[in-house]
Amino acid sequence: MHSPNSAYSALQDDAQGLSPGLLLELFGQTPIAFHPIYVDITGSLTAALWLAYAAYHVAECGTDADGYFIKSQEDWARETRLTRREQESARARLRELGLLEERRGLNQPLAYRLVTARLVALLEAHCNAQQSLTADAGELTAADSSSHGSPRR
Repeated sequence: MHSPNSAYSALQDDAQGLSPGLLLELFGQTPIAFHPIYVDITGSLTAALWLAYAAYHVAECGTDADGYFIKSQEDWARETRLTRREQESARARLRELGLLEERRGLNQPLAYRLVTARLVALLEAHCNAQQSLTADAGELTAADSSSHGSPRR
């Protein structure tokens, strides 16, 4: 591990940007990456972040036989920096969209399940809508260029 002074100088001297590996080494934090399409389909940056981190957690740690996983509110806050209210709001949005199911057994922590079939459906719908918009824009551009000789009002 770098000494703090040499590591911070390495951060400052790197003209290409901050090295994720160096940040991980210095601070022991893995980055949280998410696809912007998650914001598009949820309409919420916090819901997109929660969804992305949940998907990452499931891929890394797995689920129980029913597809549920457990992660405490404190773990979410420490790992994502989302406050309790941000977590609750994000989860509410995901439940509203049919992307998240929750269960709590007697004397059991809250468990979560991502509804991947619904996520795939929303992703496909979003992509189809984007393709339709692109096609419509192309048709409008073609129509504008073909009417270049007509007078404008």
